[in-house]
Amino acid sequence: RTIIGLAAVHALLSWVGLWWCNEVALTDVNTFLYFWATTGTTVGYGDHSPSTVGGRYLTILWIMPGGISLFSTIIAKIATDLANAWRHSMNGTNSYDDLRGHIVIIGYRPEHTAKIIRLLRIDQTEKRAIVMIASAKQHPLMDADIHFVRAQTLTDEEAFARAAIEHASLLLVTGRDDNESLSAALAASACATEAHLVVHFNDVSTGRVLHLHCPEAEVIKTIAIENMVRAAQDPGSSKLFTQLLSGESSQTQFSLRVPEGLSLHYGGAFIAFKHQHDAALVGIRHQENHHDHQLNPPWDLMLEPCELIYYIASERLQLTDADWKAISEEAQRYA
Repeated sequence: RTIIGLAAVHALLSWVGLWWCNEVALTDVNTFLYFWATTGTTVGYGDHSPSTVGGRYLTILWIMPGGISLFSTIIAKIATDLANAWRHSMNGTNSYDDLRGHIVIIGYRPEHTAKIIRLLRIDQTEKRAIVMIASAKQHPLMDADIHFVRAQTLTDEEAFARAAIEHASLLLVTGRDDNESLSAALAASACATEAHLVVHFNDVSTGRVLHLHCPEAEVIKTIAIENMVRAAQDPGSSKLFTQLLSGESSQTQFSLRVPEGLSLHYGGAFIAFKHQHDAALVGIRHQENHHDHQLNPPWDLMLEPCELIYYIASERLQLTDADWKAISEEAQRYA
């Protein structure tokens, strides 16, 4: 504000001085602003210049020195502010409390976090901003597109506020160990009651403790051993498993919610989805119990409104992408 005020005063006095020196050609407002800016920035195109002796002395003694000083100060101020903004972003001291519906990643693990973000970004429908809360001194990923909030601990309420965790739509918790993940998940769930909470644990028993307090939380455990046994019994299973979970493959597992007011025969819907969208239904999650999942449901099962359908396809289907009227009609023919 001080710099803008000084620039306004300098411009006003410069115009008065030119008017007093009878510089008629330079006192038109538009011409004056152009002359004042080109002179102050030392560009000096030469298409406008003072014609009187007084005007020339005024230019070299007042307009040039003052303009150059002001414009240099403005440029330096802008550069300093940009550098400070970058530094605050990298140091994790910024506040992102204006964000809504974003993703918050709580914790940083070098072997996991970067890959999590990369896989999230592969999904072209994922447009949500990403905020990472970590106890690192500087941005671990040095990526300006990932907002970084530095926290003393992963239960730091001040850091939660700066990350706008209360308004987040998805929380991903990956602590350095299960105890840190559990405490972070409990603290975060108390602040963000509407967000979908996903937590990684090495020991599934810790996940059961979390479910006592946060029954809607989704617990992920390391399944390398299960994957190894399945590959041993059914060769190639590990590759199929990896392909289903990775957005980098041509066929990946997604989910879609049945619209309100619509019930579908599962067997008929299976054929309709394959016929119309080349998508294979593989399971469902019941609406009344988020922990009640069915893999390969029976043919005659009825899908109720708002239940979650899991399917395999080359890309994610949005709710509006599916022709639900046609799917419903075709499903009834096979019911």
